[in-house]
Amino acid sequence: MAKYLIATMGPGETSQGYAFAKYLESKNEKVIFALAQEENINFISHTFPYFITKNPQQLINLALKEKPNVIVFCNSKMFNSYSEFREKSPFPKILTVSIDSNWLINDIPTKFSQIKWIHKYFINFPQKVFELGLKENGGYFFIPSYLRKKISVVGLIPSYKKLSEKQKEKIRKKLNILPSEKYIFCYFSGWGSTAQFWVLKKIIRIVKKFIKEKKRIKIIAVGNYPYHSLPKTVENFCILNPKIENANVFYQYLASADLVFQHQGLSTLSQAIAANVPVIANVKIRFKKVFPRLNPEEILPFAKLNLCKMFYKYSPIEKVEKEVKNLLYNYHQIIQMKKSQSKYYSSGEKVMYEEIKNMIINISCNHKKQ
Repeated sequence: MAKYLIATMGPGETSQGYAFAKYLESKNEKVIFALAQEENINFISHTFPYFITKNPQQLINLALKEKPNVIVFCNSKMFNSYSEFREKSPFPKILTVSIDSNWLINDIPTKFSQIKWIHKYFINFPQKVFELGLKENGGYFFIPSYLRKKISVVGLIPSYKKLSEKQKEKIRKKLNILPSEKYIFCYFSGWGSTAQFWVLKKIIRIVKKFIKEKKRIKIIAVGNYPYHSLPKTVENFCILNPKIENANVFYQYLASADLVFQHQGLSTLSQAIAANVPVIANVKIRFKKVFPRLNPEEILPFAKLNLCKMFYKYSPIEKVEKEVKNLLYNYHQIIQMKKSQSKYYSSGEKVMYEEIKNMIINISCNHKKQ
């Protein structure tokens, strides 16, 4: 049995770490969490021990105390503004890996550089999505050869099991959604990628129009929002931040929806694809030469393969409205997206686990030879 220390930044990355932790638990491995933010506690199950590590030294102290066999960074740019931590490993005898997406290991020489001493970067994309995201294949991201040697494309994380129709009915009943109503799960985050409250405001505006057309729709909205109430006119169809005790409940609410409407969040997108629920990603900014905090173009390959629809913040609302209507009511469009999701879906937790196991064995063999 190995001990894993999973270190996370934002809520989406914590969801990725939690999904991997659940798989490790099924293999009788030991897991502890190092959370950079207290808000992330709600994105894990409290059956796992956790500690708040807000800076590199706190993380180092925890690792020295717990002596894990493996450290898993959910984002290889964790604490990367600390140059000493970024450049030189404080854990020379511990296997270190990360869960990443294309932009996190994109070769741009800025303070956004990834931690350089990680042994393996696991890309949580399906293989075809990863390939379409590369510049050489018409995408936006260039990964140099010295980094390509250290990466492995494993598939989607989280990749939970689909809910049965009976389970969905139970969840919808809990949320007071009638059988005659369509249900939109809106995720607009906040702690990890800055507030995206405009995403919720956009879907509310669209749904209000549909309700005037006598359509019956409810929105369950989850995220960090400004400290003011929504207008009373939406209270009857929008439930803001229902009680979500842990990542399991988050997934149940998402997987029971007819449509997921979100900002860029890759973890939420992965869960929607795994659940086989149509999804629209409404992202904030276009790619810039100056490396931005958000990189929406990593969602483009998903959209090209019809795993989701993608719009920018300033896309005409009429276009967004049309796709919302299609993915709620157009049977052909719904089935086509679900087929695409099923075709390209691949689970990442098992692949990642098997590779780590092999790395542990190789390290052990090398130590014996020495």
